[in-house]
Order: sequence, then structure tokens, then C-alpha cells
Amino acid sequence: MKEKEYNKNYTLSMILVSCIFIASNRFFYLLPLPQLLAQQVSNVLLLAIVSTIAFFIYILFISYKDYGRFGKEIIILYIIVLGNANYMYRTYNYSSTQILWGIIPFLILLGYFPVTYLIKNYGLDPFARIIEIISIILGIVAITQIIVYRLNGNIFLNIITSSNFNGRLSGICDGVMRVGILVSLYQFIENRKSLRLHILNFIISLLCIIFVDQSRIYLMSVLIGVLFMIIAKDYHKRKAYFDYFIYLLTFIAIAIFLQVIINSLLNTLSDANNGSNYARRYAIEYFFSQYPTHFWSGLGIVVPDESNIYYHLITGIYGIYNYNDVGIFGLMASMGIFAVAWYIWIIIKSFILTKKSKHKLLNVGLIVELLVSIFTMSYLDRGLLVSLMMFLAIIGSGQYNNEQQY
Repeated sequence: MKEKEYNKNYTLSMILVSCIFIASNRFFYLLPLPQLLAQQVSNVLLLAIVSTIAFFIYILFISYKDYGRFGKEIIILYIIVLGNANYMYRTYNYSSTQILWGIIPFLILLGYFPVTYLIKNYGLDPFARIIEIISIILGIVAITQIIVYRLNGNIFLNIITSSNFNGRLSGICDGVMRVGILVSLYQFIENRKSLRLHILNFIISLLCIIFVDQSRIYLMSVLIGVLFMIIAKDYHKRKAYFDYFIYLLTFIAIAIFLQVIINSLLNTLSDANNGSNYARRYAIEYFFSQYPTHFWSGLGIVVPDESNIYYHLITGIYGIYNYNDVGIFGLMASMGIFAVAWYIWIIIKSFILTKKSKHKLLNVGLIVELLVSIFTMSYLDRGLLVSLMMFLAIIGSGQYNNEQQY
């Protein structure tokens, strides 16, 4: 590739990737947007649109041949999603609008292609710099919102909150930040440049997860991912006694933190009066009862309005069962066995690619983070599709050029 073209593609891919990640948090939730693009935090329509536009710009002006190591898997997933849409249309007679609203979020995965191109051709550093800067800005905005809300009850972010809002902004610190926090740790360990940026993003992201998102399972999955990265760091190399001392202190600190989180979770799970615990436990039982009759197709991605006759088929008799709350069980219930097989294959392939990856340590953290939360959340949930896209791009881009394609 000529130097001029190399620099042009670098600039264009940086712009595309930056636009994708800025769109993932709707311009940090500060700009007023049309209602169709705003509403709840879970509305990812803007990101789906930007990812689609970025994909077409990528194939028109950068490369139409390089689809990365997970390109085929993404195509297969789209076939599964279209099959699910066809099933819902024939079985439930949903409108085209209902079905489109359910499948459009999967267009987010088109962002995988420009992100993969950037990492593969220009290294992890430019990608890391983008997500760290975006995560820091988002974290500062989100933490400021929580402080303002606790002081005077005002909400300045352009989001719609529920009537029983209590100050927890679930979902805002997910997505880019879920992956970005491990990228910063990896950059801190392996790349001694821009240390302040790596440390700042790691601290702000952690504070955001604790005080803004307030999800114990999310926090636990991140901390266990961090712990495995620390344990895996240069384990085969000779270390000084000081290194072992630092590792021991870090291990003890994270272990104590995890014990507090796990004890809190166990207390919640043992509380029969806890609504969230009740919904999760009986959701699994209900979805299991639906597997024999919806083994291949699932119940469908779309969750209709309460007025729809199929609403209670999807959400249970009390209308409180959610696919998003029960991880891979909800994936099986919504999309069937093909989606579960796809998800498991992605994990297996990630292990295979990690063996000969330049970013092995980061891959370990990402895979562990996914596995820890596999029974409580799925990366195919609309709010986590950007995390899945980043996960696939990082793991699929760390191979040396002469390695076998899978």
C-alpha cells in the first residue's frame, strides 16, 4: 500500500471509528435529538444508522475484500436473525415496523469491519486512544449527572427515565466502557506510553460502574476479568520479589472486593421478597418450559406491547420475565438453538485465536468478562451489541499476518 493511501485510509478509519463510538452514547446524551433517536438509554437506533453508514463508506473507500476473522460469523448471525424475523411474521403476524424495530439493532455489528481494519493495520493504540477519550468524557458526564441529581433532583441528560427513577442510570456506562476499561489496563501493562490517559480512564470507568450503573454483576465480571489479566501477566517470566508482593496485594484487594459483591448477591438471591430475584428465577423456569415447542426458532426477538395477545407468551403470566435478565437462557428463549450454537462457537473461536494473538492478555480479560456474565446477560442484547462488536474486532485483529484463517 502506498504511503499516501496508507495515511488516507488511516485518517478515514479513525473518523469512522470515532463516529461509531460517539454515536454509541448519543453524543454523550447531551444533545437534543429527535424522539425516534432518543428516548430510553436502550435506544440504539442512532448507533445502528451510523454503523451502517460507516460500513458502506468502508467498503467503498477503504476495502471491500477484508472482512476479518469474524466476518463469516456476522453474516451467519444475520441469517439467523432474518430467520427469526420470518418466523415472527408468519406466527404472530407482527407488523413490519415491529419486526424492523427488533432486528435493526443488529446492524451495529457492521461497525466491526472499520474497527477491525483500524486495529489490524494500525495497531491497538489508535483504537485505544479513541475509546479511552470517549469513555473519560462519558464517565465525567455520567458522574456529574448523578451528583447533580442527588443534590437537587435535576436530570440534564437527554434521556427518558421511569417514574420510579432512583438515581441509577443503568446502561449508560455499558457498551464502550465495558471493553474500554480492560483495554486501558492492558495498555497500562503492555504499553508504557500515555500512562495518565490509561489510568484516568480505568479509574473513571470503575467509578462509573460502581456509582452510576450500580450493577453488581457488571462490576464483578469486570473485576474478575482484571484479576485474570493480572494473574496471566508474564506468568512464565522470572519476576522480582517486589513484583510478587504487588501481585499479592492486588489479588487480596480484588478478592475482598469480590467477596463483598458476592455476599451481597447471595443475600439478594436468598431474599424471596426481592422482585428482581423472583423475576430472574422464575423467568428461567418459564423459558425452560417453552424450549420444547420453540427449540429451533425461540419465542422471537420482538417483545410486543401489553395490548398484544402474545405479550404474556413472551413475558410470562405476570409480564415480568425479560430475555435480558437471564443471559444465555434468554438467548435460547428469544432466538432458539442456532443463536446459542453461534454464541458458543464465538467463545470457542476466541479461545483458538487467543493462543497466537499479539493481544493475548487483553483477550483473556475480555473472554473471562463475557464468561462470568453468561448466565445473567448476553452480548446479543441490544445494549451490549457494541461490546460484542468491539470484542470480536479486538480478538479477531490480534493475529500475526501469517497465521491461519479460521
